[in-house]
Amino acid sequence: MAKEEMVGPIPKKSLPIVITVVSVLLVITLIAVAGSNSSSPSGQAIANQQQNQPQQNCKDVQVPYNDIEYYTESEPYTDQECQTKNLVYKVEYKQCSPYLLFVPAKSIITVTNLDNENGGTFTFWVGFKLKDGNQIGKETSQYIYPASSADFSYESNNADIDTCNYNSISIPTKQVCQYVTKFREVQKSRTVVKYKTETQCS
Repeated sequence: MAKEEMVGPIPKKSLPIVITVVSVLLVITLIAVAGSNSSSPSGQAIANQQQNQPQQNCKDVQVPYNDIEYYTESEPYTDQECQTKNLVYKVEYKQCSPYLLFVPAKSIITVTNLDNENGGTFTFWVGFKLKDGNQIGKETSQYIYPASSADFSYESNNADIDTCNYNSISIPTKQVCQYVTKFREVQKSRTVVKYKTETQCS
């Protein structure tokens, strides 16, 4: 036959322990509630904090700053230009005579160097044009000083001579120089004021 357990009133010796445990739990609960109320601000407190914070007014403004700008510019300068030119001269017939009995035909030209500063060697062909269209003659070279003259001649015993003739073969040259104004592109720099957009708040 099973034994029945009887539950009766708490013994008097255990009553102080139960009261102590209940008191401790009650104190812990009160501390927790108080701490929660103190650490977590109410909605009204948060609203008050937001109202107390100053409102920022921000806008975009143009701020000036200095920058270096490069550009090109045409500048004049003086340059020397030289050209090669023939010496100026003139040719005149000094004699043009046909063949006569025992007297040869003669073709003589006088070449004058008209340059006052430069001399040079002139080469001319001097001769005759024949009646059949052919030519007879010879080349001769002579140095002619500035503002001076020299004769170039040819003689022939050909009886079929029609006219005297000559050709310039080589004329001395000189350098003719002059100063001229030219332009060139030059790179330069300058300081300019530019603007950039910045956001400023107040």
